Amino acid sequence: MNINPDLNIEVNAVVYQSNIYGYTAPPVEDLGIPNDPVEMNRVLAPSSLTFTAKNTSTGVPARLTWTDSSKYPSYKFRVVVKDSSGNIRFDGETQNEFFDLDGIEVQNSFSGEVSAINSLGVESSASTVSFNNTTPPVANPDLGNGSVDTDVISDGAITTVKIGDAQITTAKIGDAQITNAKINDLNAGKINAGTLSADFISGGTINGSSVNVTNLTASNITSGSLDVARLSIDGTTISTSGGNLIVGTIDQNNISVTNLSSISANLGTITSGSISIDTSASIKKFEVSTSLVKIGSGIDEPQLRINTGNVTNALTFASKSGEDGDKVSFALDDGGTITEKAFIKTDTGNASFNGTLAVGGFSFIDSSRRLQMANFKIGGHTLPSADDEYDLGSSSFRWRNVVTADIQLNNIGTGGNEVDGSEGNWTIQEGQDDLYLINRLKDKRYKFNLTEV
Repeated sequence: MNINPDLNIEVNAVVYQSNIYGYTAPPVEDLGIPNDPVEMNRVLAPSSLTFTAKNTSTGVPARLTWTDSSKYPSYKFRVVVKDSSGNIRFDGETQNEFFDLDGIEVQNSFSGEVSAINSLGVESSASTVSFNNTTPPVANPDLGNGSVDTDVISDGAITTVKIGDAQITTAKIGDAQITNAKINDLNAGKINAGTLSADFISGGTINGSSVNVTNLTASNITSGSLDVARLSIDGTTISTSGGNLIVGTIDQNNISVTNLSSISANLGTITSGSISIDTSASIKKFEVSTSLVKIGSGIDEPQLRINTGNVTNALTFASKSGEDGDKVSFALDDGGTITEKAFIKTDTGNASFNGTLAVGGFSFIDSSRRLQMANFKIGGHTLPSADDEYDLGSSSFRWRNVVTADIQLNNIGTGGNEVDGSEGNWTIQEGQDDLYLINRLKDKRYKFNLTEV
């Protein structure tokens, strides 16, 4: 028998009643002890941490759920929820494997943390989850019919931000429970069309200073419910007579029209001694038909007439016979100074231009009535208005060069030439090497004697 350093006794043989017994190490036995034995103080973080949004049908609130360790069951759990700015919105403990997030608002980038705590108070590391909440915290299933009364609502506590769209119906509100003091912000988006009737409006309590109308259309007014006696324009009460509206005097100060079309106004016939446009010009007469537009009478005043006249499907500027407007004038308005530049007389058809007349981009008559021949091309014969009456050029204004083909010379009927007083008809033609002269009266031909120099 030996005593080892670790104070264990090593026995090699045993003497019992003078007999010596030897020692053999027993076989290794499997005692069933796992490689990871249970530790008394050990605690594991929850797994499968998940966010579930509010169930708007059943009213079950938004919540975090998780799974506890089966090997090391926890005693309780600590839950912390923060918003996107790091502010703590929920901080609590629970012995359940879920935690309700009652009243959590609609927002993105929430973070949730859940840690496990055992019966000895040892706390695990936290499991985390990030989530967005898109479901409003209060829905119809959360409210019993008629359960909301004035006793549970602070004055001014209900705003549009606190109410999800179409979340509260009339069945959830007791009769006469909402008073003016309980409403902080009520706009058109919170009133369904048709739910506000005349029974809820005291007569005479709604006036122009009480109602701000952004968009009032015919579909928002029930036929027959708008009494004409309630309407006025610029302080003038509207009345009716024979199916027509009587408003007194309507002028530009009472009517402001942004877009008036045939759909929005059936005006019938408008008769007036004067119609004012832009308050700067008075049009004494304005007539419109399928063939005529006439502005001004033309008698002691300007007149513009646009009609088809006697030409089918043509646009005609016309003046009435016997009236002052006998021409179509083109003038320049220079700071209020009107200068006539051209006109066409409607009685004679004569035209006058104070500048240069151009056709096709080419000027051929200037303001001095000179013909610009360099820009003038003739596509036919050019004849004088009288025989043997006009000259082409003069001793003071000569043509520099005359470019022509054959030259036709004919002075018959002019009284003869200055030499022998006879008359003739000659043609000068060009040959390759010679010039030829033909006498058209006697049918004789001659050749010019040319000397080369």
